[in-house]
Amino acid sequence: MKKNINRRKFVQTATTAAVGTAALSACSSLAKRDPSAEEVRVDESDKFDFIIVGSGAGGGPLAAGLAKKLFKVLLIEAGGAENDLTSKTPVMHAKASEDPLLNWSFFVERYDKLGPLKIFEELNNKFQKKEGGVLYPRAAGLGGCTRVNAMISLYPENRDWDKLSDSLSAYHFQSPQMTMLFKKMQKNHGGWLNLDQASPLTLIKDRFLISMALSALGISPGGVSLEVAKKIIVEQYNLTLNPNYGGYTSLENKYNGAYNIPFNATNGVREGVREYILETQKSHAGYLFIKTHSLCTRLLFDQNNKTSVVGVEFIEGAHAYKADVLNQDKARSSSYVKKSAYAAKEVILAGGAFNTPQLLMLSGIGPSESIPTSIPLVKNLPGVGRNLQDRYEVSVVSELNKPISLLKDCTFAQNNDFANDPCFQEYLKDPKGHLYGTNGIALSLIRKSSAKQESPDLCIFGVPGRFTGYYPGYSNDATPKRNAKNEMIEPSYFTWAILKGHTKNHAGTVSLRSADPKDTPLINFKYFQNEQGGAAEDLDAIFEGLQVARRINSKIGSKYFKKEVYPGEGVQGNDSMKSWIQREAWGHHASCTNKMGLASDNMAVVDSQFKVHGVQNLRIVDASVFPDIPGLFIMIPTLMMSEKAKEIILEQYNRA
Repeated sequence: MKKNINRRKFVQTATTAAVGTAALSACSSLAKRDPSAEEVRVDESDKFDFIIVGSGAGGGPLAAGLAKKLFKVLLIEAGGAENDLTSKTPVMHAKASEDPLLNWSFFVERYDKLGPLKIFEELNNKFQKKEGGVLYPRAAGLGGCTRVNAMISLYPENRDWDKLSDSLSAYHFQSPQMTMLFKKMQKNHGGWLNLDQASPLTLIKDRFLISMALSALGISPGGVSLEVAKKIIVEQYNLTLNPNYGGYTSLENKYNGAYNIPFNATNGVREGVREYILETQKSHAGYLFIKTHSLCTRLLFDQNNKTSVVGVEFIEGAHAYKADVLNQDKARSSSYVKKSAYAAKEVILAGGAFNTPQLLMLSGIGPSESIPTSIPLVKNLPGVGRNLQDRYEVSVVSELNKPISLLKDCTFAQNNDFANDPCFQEYLKDPKGHLYGTNGIALSLIRKSSAKQESPDLCIFGVPGRFTGYYPGYSNDATPKRNAKNEMIEPSYFTWAILKGHTKNHAGTVSLRSADPKDTPLINFKYFQNEQGGAAEDLDAIFEGLQVARRINSKIGSKYFKKEVYPGEGVQGNDSMKSWIQREAWGHHASCTNKMGLASDNMAVVDSQFKVHGVQNLRIVDASVFPDIPGLFIMIPTLMMSEKAKEIILEQYNRA
């Protein structure tokens, strides 16, 4: 069944429920942990050292780090500074991604319009005909996507950094340097980032989940006593962390196995970029200035040197961007106020893989043929908006014979009713030791898709619930609906999510839909297409991951599983399964649209110092600068790039 949801109706329901959430958060113990942002009024006479556009994993830590070295930094964020329980509660990350106060909904195409796979576009289960694409949720608000992600914190592989270093002849990106940098970022080494792990037994308390864990380890669950099973699970699922480096994983050991993947939280509460920004604003008053609900519309240039950036133009007003689910452009347009801000030193863009190339092109920087004639061309950079990359993901979802006992009383704040969620009330008493204090991932496997792979390229993780990708309302479908008596009125499910890392596809594009900065760009990932080859290898890897998940389930059989509902028992055989993968695959780690490279590379946008080629006083620090998508998850590599950019900037201005 296609998931063509009425977007407006979904948003109205979620917004109404959010009012109740805000009221409850005012009296909860979690709300006490939440500092409030001090907003700043910006006049054109104000002069900042740096202006940073975007407060996510790239821009947020950089703004805080520069302010701590006594630079005056203006941090501009299109979303707000509001916080609520949905975002703070780790297990609610899917719900947070559809929170109207945080959600930016992009609808993307996945196939080349002229390619042979275009036929799969509208056949996709999640395709939204009215929107012309598949939902790709992003986040607005202080902290960006770190407010709503699953907080999975995996260090990339050393070869990712060494490949980057070699391509740039840049010593500062070599893996030993980056490993030490990551160590310094962490709280237990004087930094700001805290990584945590849930005890495997926090989630694996149910006999079904214990059987699944044993099966995933290749152990037949039959005949294994409960106590022996728990001992095996604790031993096998605690292989992730090297104590010297926190989240520096044993991936470098090329180990196929089970992992207890770390996530960025403190004592069972999401804590990350947003909190770092606000703590820095408080401790360094007068150096970090935060401007929320402000959409940057273009860069400003020196009148005497059109390639020298001096500031930014932005509009004040909440929900101005059309990806914002609360956007009502015609009704609100008259209330938007146009402003300018100026930087004495530099402007740094950190809007991410979609919005940073959009802002560059709106400012006349990018492929000359892609910039509307109404926008003066400043610099022809063919690589802007090209090289778009992502992971591929699919899932295997099975209906269970009976509910998972671990979730017996958990409503997951259905209809945003936290007050009547028994599990949430228990969570408030002991956040760290509760299911809700985790990201909900019960089991994780990291493995090679084939023997020829240099290192693991698949992450397969098990989640109690239903997840088949992104569509409006997907988070509501993740857990069974309940009636007024808190009784389940829908079946229970278990999902294996399969993620393919180190994908080979570099063909995706981001281009302007129009010259209106409030409009979303055109985004096409051009799945399973690569001029250098590799599409078949990617497809084979995902196929292997899907088979692994099915093999694990088959060892459990009908004792726990009623039936597979996605892909479904009718999808069998190599050709059928691969065709299904091509039709249904999705991703959520968009990156690489402003690749870092040498000036001799026609497609490079920034150099090894994060400076935009041919443009003065402009840097980019976000996931768009990677030439190749790193590791298995994008957050930690992006945070590391932010930290490296800080080091480089401080060295340039003699404040290292």
